[in-house]
Amino acid sequence: VRGYASTLFRPTPDAMKVAVGEYRERGFTAIKFGWGVFGHDLTLDVALVRAAREEAGPEIDLMVDAGWYGVTTADPYRTRSVRDWIRLVRELEDLDIFWLEDFLHPENVAGYRAVAEARTTLRLAAGEQAESYGEFERLADAGVDVLQPDLSRCGGITVGKQVADLATRRGIDCVPHAWLTDLLKAASLHLNAYLMDSLYLEYNTSSASLLNTLCAEPLRMVDGHIAVPNGPGLGVEVDAEVVRRYRVA
Repeated sequence: VRGYASTLFRPTPDAMKVAVGEYRERGFTAIKFGWGVFGHDLTLDVALVRAAREEAGPEIDLMVDAGWYGVTTADPYRTRSVRDWIRLVRELEDLDIFWLEDFLHPENVAGYRAVAEARTTLRLAAGEQAESYGEFERLADAGVDVLQPDLSRCGGITVGKQVADLATRRGIDCVPHAWLTDLLKAASLHLNAYLMDSLYLEYNTSSASLLNTLCAEPLRMVDGHIAVPNGPGLGVEVDAEVVRRYRVA
């Protein structure tokens, strides 16, 4: 399955270019930047994404994970308005961004619909917070193009499969949200394998030990792709010593 690097926005355009170059060297052909300084200022947001596109060229897919409770400089408790998201979407379309992810409160279906009706080419992605199949149906009805079930939250592989089937029926995409541990990545890879047209696996680039050592054998990327584990169950073995070390009860 093709993996995309999932990482934070860097604070400056130059730092964005450096990050893109580093992930290219590691073999990634798709990169998602999220959170960090993004969401404070429209001009800076566009400058950061433009720098990433300039460094990436046309060969690397770029995605933006905005974070639905991003803050503004003027008021740290006010989220960006739907009107302002529509302005940003038009800028991102000019930069050939593959998708804009999770930029509104998960229950703001009307907001997703308004942005979907205003865009022309940019895909909208959402669903990582969804906890039931019905929530994915509502997002699909609102014009979301990429459904993102998190198997640790949505109801597991069974509901994930139902969401994948929904995406197939609607002619849209399903890409599992797989931030955090290799155990979640392993489960998500099996959903990727079920999909008729698998786009990506989210690949957390963090070096935090708990994320990458929960499985006895870490999931490794080779030439931009991660193999689906073929052992019993999820195909991976949980490292009991790591569980013991971090357990809280």
